[in-house]
Amino acid sequence: MMKTTVRSGSSVSDAAWGKVNLTAKAITKGGFDSLFKQIFATDPNEKLKKAFACYLSTTTGPVAGTLYLSTARVAFCSDRPLSFVAPSGQETWTYYKDSGFVTQLYGEPGGFCHPIKVLPLCEPSGIGGSTL
Repeated sequence: MMKTTVRSGSSVSDAAWGKVNLTAKAITKGGFDSLFKQIFATDPNEKLKKAFACYLSTTTGPVAGTLYLSTARVAFCSDRPLSFVAPSGQETWTYYKDSGFVTQLYGEPGGFCHPIKVLPLCEPSGIGGSTL
């Protein structure tokens, strides 16, 4: 579950490069909706509402990536693979991914279980303006 803070970049140039990188990645993968469905197992009725370039603040430092808001979940995937030491002792590289279903984040009607602070780096064009 996401228990860290999602925040914006440290400068305007970071925001601009974040938007350029996110848009280029989405174009090469067939659009933001297609990219979201490739990264996360989605329900056929789940629809992507917005995607944001952002940094996820972790205990090891900020991780650049994309925050996805869909009709069912809030999800994050890093832009680049991160390294870690596997139980076998070998260095392994993988993308940092995390997601939580809206019902887990907000609980049942009227409840809010896990506060998440979201300050978007940018909103790429081509994603609808509706919100969760």
